[in-house]
Amino acid sequence: MSYPVEARVSTGLSFADINGDGNCEVLSQIMYTEDKIGTLFVYDHQANRLWTFSNDTIVWLPAFGDLDDDNIDEVIVGTSKGLYAFDGDGSLMPDFPISYPGCYCIEVSIADVNLDDSLDIIYFVDWDGDSVRLYVSDKHGQALPGWPITTPEYFYTHPAVADIDNDGYKEILYNTWADSLHCYRYDGSRQPGFPVPCLLTPECGPSEIILCDLDHDNYLEILIGSCTAWADTGCLYIYRHDGSMQPGWPVYFSENIVFHPDQYHFAVGDLNNDQDIEILITGTGSGLRILDRNGHYLPGSGQRYSWGAMNPVIANIDFTPEKEFVVQSGNGRTSAFYYNGELCKGWPIQSQGHVNYWNSITIDDIDNDGIIELGIVAGATGKILHVWDLHGSPVDIEWGRPYFDLQRTCHYR
Repeated sequence: MSYPVEARVSTGLSFADINGDGNCEVLSQIMYTEDKIGTLFVYDHQANRLWTFSNDTIVWLPAFGDLDDDNIDEVIVGTSKGLYAFDGDGSLMPDFPISYPGCYCIEVSIADVNLDDSLDIIYFVDWDGDSVRLYVSDKHGQALPGWPITTPEYFYTHPAVADIDNDGYKEILYNTWADSLHCYRYDGSRQPGFPVPCLLTPECGPSEIILCDLDHDNYLEILIGSCTAWADTGCLYIYRHDGSMQPGWPVYFSENIVFHPDQYHFAVGDLNNDQDIEILITGTGSGLRILDRNGHYLPGSGQRYSWGAMNPVIANIDFTPEKEFVVQSGNGRTSAFYYNGELCKGWPIQSQGHVNYWNSITIDDIDNDGIIELGIVAGATGKILHVWDLHGSPVDIEWGRPYFDLQRTCHYR
């Protein structure tokens, strides 16, 4: 099904059950319209508009979590004015919004960082590059002890959140555009071994962070990419939980590799059911690179596709034993590939208009029928949402959305 959206979509769409009816709502946020207003649109799974929220200039990708302990997720979203939390009917949650006048944008993750059995909100606030603060607040928006902190460099990526050292508490990680990967403990103190340098050239752009156990040692590794401004050269770093480099890494790429904190996403997952994680890295003017956990190219990696291959998701879309991966491209095509890089039968599918690189795709079972759906945003200015039925089970989704989960933690598990 397809249905229109007004103006430009910023970072794709989301599938989430925010009213407890067992079906997913479809949420799409626009960055701005012609009069510089950002809007969050909320539809039911049958494409009926439920509510909207408009704010000044920017509305970012929402995160979802149960803030009021009613077993239904709320919508938590950052804007250019502050931090907002909404109930499923669009009403503001008590204690919100939390205003930050003059800020540029807010990226949000949700997790219980301090083991008090209550969700916390992790987010950045940037005042036009003059200063950036990283906040960890409780579910009422009150800063936890030790927070906020002023980040050492101005540019930041989406906050990643997980227990990387197995002490029971969650750490918060982010990368800067300048030169460093940072990690903080739940109380605002620095994690031992951090920051660590992460730099290809001074013109590098950082990627989002992915946290996963690559080598089966029961500790999480930290994956983060970097590339030159024109994406002609890139590399993928992998660090251990103590800040040391994972043996065999980084891996360098010679062409058409793109990493970015909130636009060109990359993904991980077990494609071929061998109990090992594969890494899918975005390419422009070429196919994705498919790497094993040791950084070696796998069959099908790098096959050239003139339309590019961006923002992968990983799921079983045809009930075969192995997983497939679905990618989008700038010519309005969305393509699916078998684990060995071969194009799936019946693909690519064509959307109405181009698919922009910042419009990430998502997969989930939105109508609770046991079969997954695929959602993308298309149109020259992001005016059309498409939802397609696939042939696969939601239990076989490996990587279904940006930053892995609806809490946007970047923690693959």
